[in-house]
Amino acid sequence: LRVQFTNISHDMGLSGDHGSFVCATLDWWPASKCLDTSGTKLCPWENASILTAPLDHLRLRGLLRAFEGITLRIGGTLADSIFYEEEEDDSTTKCLPFATSTQTRHGYEHGCLTRQRWREIAQWASDTHAQIIFGINGLHGQRTRNMVNASGSSSANATAPVWDSSNARQFLEFLRDQKLYHNIWGLEFGNEL
Repeated sequence: LRVQFTNISHDMGLSGDHGSFVCATLDWWPASKCLDTSGTKLCPWENASILTAPLDHLRLRGLLRAFEGITLRIGGTLADSIFYEEEEDDSTTKCLPFATSTQTRHGYEHGCLTRQRWREIAQWASDTHAQIIFGINGLHGQRTRNMVNASGSSSANATAPVWDSSNARQFLEFLRDQKLYHNIWGLEFGNEL
């Protein structure tokens, strides 16, 4: 056994920020996401989702500009399963709005980010000097596969999700081809990991 000691100077910083780091999260929840508190129905997500927020609202734009260089995280629970429109005006096929569901862990299925909405988001970020951290759809197209246990045999009851990355790949290629990536500061794979 070999032990090595290292002296660390408490007055020497290894890294730091530029002193003005501000971050805000824009989530995907639809307007139908409501809370029932003491018999009162509250629906706080109306026009608050990244899909529906009024990006042209002057007060909202002014607020973001006031936080010069704000970091906007576009993510949250539904980011893991959102679908990115693959072709312009794809709304008749795969690009469906959120719908309530008892078959998913978060109560919604579908949900789609259109290419036009991304253009609006990219322009909004550019106009307000915001940087984006974008949550990639890490559970989109999820399939399950059998896990192999320590003894090497397959177990049918233990499954792990397998991500279908093709939709995310198409979205990232769209960003590259349309040069809509300049305000993306980072990508997040998996909500709140």
